[in-house]
Amino acid sequence: MMIHPTGKAVFVEVPKTGSTACTKHLHAHGWFQNGGKGYATLPNTATGRHSYPTASTKAFLDEMGATSYGVVRNPFDRMASLWRASAPGNTSFHAYMISGKFRHGDMDILTQPQHTWLDNVDHVMRYEMLEEQWDYWADRYGDLPVGPIPVI
Repeated sequence: MMIHPTGKAVFVEVPKTGSTACTKHLHAHGWFQNGGKGYATLPNTATGRHSYPTASTKAFLDEMGATSYGVVRNPFDRMASLWRASAPGNTSFHAYMISGKFRHGDMDILTQPQHTWLDNVDHVMRYEMLEEQWDYWADRYGDLPVGPIPVI
C-alpha cells in the first residue's frame, strides 16, 4: 500500500493491475510505502507493496478520515500480463496456464482474486479506464496527484 504524505489517503496495489505505474506516479508526489524505509505500518497490515487493508485497518482509516483507492483488471488480461512477465522462454499462454507454474503455493499473491485486496477499499478503478477514473477521483477528493500516469 502507498500512503499519502499526510495520511489522508491510501492506494492499495493489486498485482498485475497497473499498480507499478500508479505507485511510481504517487511516489513522485511524496507518497510512501506502507512500512517502508522507516515508516510506521498501518495497523493490522503486512508491510510492502501488496499489503491490503483488513476490516480493522479499514475502521482505522475511516476513523482517521482517510480515503482508499485500488484498481481492478479483467482477470484474463491480468493472467496474460503475468504470463508475459514470467513465462519461461517461448512458452505459449495455453501451456503456461496448464502447467500451473505461475502458482507458488496456496498463498501465491499473484493469483489471488482481486477482491482479496479490495474488499475494504472505498473506491475501485478499472484498469481499462484508469486515466479517466484517476482524474475523476483526483478532482473529486484532491488526494490523488493529477497528471498522466506513466506507461511502463
